[in-house]
Amino acid sequence: MSVRVIVRTFSELCVTVGAVIVLFVVYVLFWTGVRADRAMDDQIDALHEQWDRQTAGPAPSASPTGAAPQPSYRGGRPFAVMYIPRLGFTWNKPVLEGTDCVVALRALGEDTRVRIVGLLLQSPLDVNEIAARLGVSQYNVSKHLRILREAGLSADEIAALVRDGVTKAASNT
Repeated sequence: MSVRVIVRTFSELCVTVGAVIVLFVVYVLFWTGVRADRAMDDQIDALHEQWDRQTAGPAPSASPTGAAPQPSYRGGRPFAVMYIPRLGFTWNKPVLEGTDCVVALRALGEDTRVRIVGLLLQSPLDVNEIAARLGVSQYNVSKHLRILREAGLSADEIAALVRDGVTKAASNT
């Protein structure tokens, strides 16, 4: 085999591997966000329909003890919509039963973490870039990212949430 054939074969393999990697990245960064956004929008719509039916329906009757009847809860069913205006006026996500939203809200209760989420919504950044933009130490950024991750808000999820919000805001204008 000549050197030319070996180089051409290696080049074709590199191009093929590169194309596969690009397609995988597009799938992970874009398509999974689209699917998750559709699912969350469906849950929010179902929740609003449920609220409309409850508002239009008859008033709940009191139980023999005089207390109002409690709704039955099932894990994974939406029961509230969370709005955080600091993340954009279109940022709204359903809260599902079995989800510990207190932990997530507590994680977003620190101004530095909200600023980190804001930066990650604009573009993916590493710890050093976030530290430089916020003017805080790398250790501090790592600590805040760990807290967000422990609350169930990974950088990928935050970026997907921001990306979804930016897409909605652009489509509304």
